[in-house]
Amino acid sequence: MKARYFLLSFLLCPLLVFAQTGAEQEPKPVKWMISATSAGDGLWDLLFKGEIDKGWYVYSQENDPNVGPLPTIFLFDTIPGITATTPLMESAQETIDHPDEMWDGAVIKKFKGWVGFTASVKTALEKPVITGSFEFQTCDDVKCLFPELIYFKVDLAGNTAEMSTLPFTGTIASAPPPTSDRLCTQYILTSVDLENPVITCGKAPEK
Repeated sequence: MKARYFLLSFLLCPLLVFAQTGAEQEPKPVKWMISATSAGDGLWDLLFKGEIDKGWYVYSQENDPNVGPLPTIFLFDTIPGITATTPLMESAQETIDHPDEMWDGAVIKKFKGWVGFTASVKTALEKPVITGSFEFQTCDDVKCLFPELIYFKVDLAGNTAEMSTLPFTGTIASAPPPTSDRLCTQYILTSVDLENPVITCGKAPEK
């Protein structure tokens, strides 16, 4: 309930909040990376990993959005020749799944340290490119940030992955996102080490 009061106050008094914060930017407590691993025979595992700053949480896709924070939501664009083979799997450095006082005692599943969402896909395309988006929310023990929507583009043949605040070409009839709107470009790894990511798109998380 505390989080609902905070959000309502923010919506009713935006000018006051901006006047107090000035040029300060909203914190970015989660830094995302994308990696892909070929399992052979056209099978690929895509890992979306978020490094979470100390004191913050990311929420499971299994949570009920009507009784708590926004669950993490992944949407993959329908692309002929590419199919999902398994449901999206979750992993984390630490999982907390118990009644949360911040949400009136509702049972909330959340992650701290780092969180990984793994999608398995199959394709016979020579140059497969996967696009889509994911939305997530972060909270600490007293407040929540507004949900953040990130678009992604994974070029398996080109060994690159990109993230942006705008959709990429191929998802809708539009031009590619300007360079300033692209969050990062990453090189796909041949193997995945959850404890030691190569690129995390942003400053290193606090230990």
